[in-house]
Amino acid sequence: MRALALALTAALMAWLPLAAVAAPKLQPHLGVYELRLIEARDNVGIEAVRGRLVIEITDSCDGYAQTQRMLLRILNARGDEITSDSNHTTWESRDGTTIRFNARNEINGKVSDIFSGRAQLEGKGLAGAITFAKPNDLDLALAAGTIFPTEHFFDLIDAGLAGEATLSRRLYDGSGPRGIYDTVARLMSGSDGDAAQEHDLLQDVASWRVRLAYFMPEDRTGVPEYEVGFRLFENGVATELFLDYQNFTLSGTLSRLEYLTGAC
Repeated sequence: MRALALALTAALMAWLPLAAVAAPKLQPHLGVYELRLIEARDNVGIEAVRGRLVIEITDSCDGYAQTQRMLLRILNARGDEITSDSNHTTWESRDGTTIRFNARNEINGKVSDIFSGRAQLEGKGLAGAITFAKPNDLDLALAAGTIFPTEHFFDLIDAGLAGEATLSRRLYDGSGPRGIYDTVARLMSGSDGDAAQEHDLLQDVASWRVRLAYFMPEDRTGVPEYEVGFRLFENGVATELFLDYQNFTLSGTLSRLEYLTGAC
């Protein structure tokens, strides 16, 4: 069960930077999401999951900063509760060529993972490298065409505005050594007049429902590592979270949304 909890944390952390950090006109905001288990499959031993995800997005003039914390309580079939506590901060340059990241994950109060470092591209569309401060003996190359989460969401929103149905990108998300993915997104219109049911601040903001699959690079099986779904608004807010990790699925409901005053 501990291994499953670690996998859950890693998978969710890989998604988090994508949840709400982008739009051509990014709205700084604080979002709180209530997480719960939809389904556990294949006898993985999960009886229930409850938790909360908090994301704060700010505009630092020269880039975009994000602070997020996710706390999960996982109940297994024996009645044991596992607590997963993840903290993650990122900063991405406005030109899309640099990301700095720090991540600390704990299971039942004990540190399971710590990652920090930066990734730098030589220029738009060019190759680059990830340099880790923790662990400090690891550097990884990034292929030409790799982008970071904010740039990815700029592309998603541009695709939605253009009426495109799919988008494929190579992504490094800042979640550690395994954070390099080939992604395929499917987009559908979400502007069906029901945004006000989620939050008054989202009225009259264009949105799209996105289904995003993550594949390990060079994988030939055609089976994604995991998939996520969400409703993405043009100002960078995400709602209606759906997280599918093959053996289990989670949903995330936006319970609080607060717009922050940006410095720029």
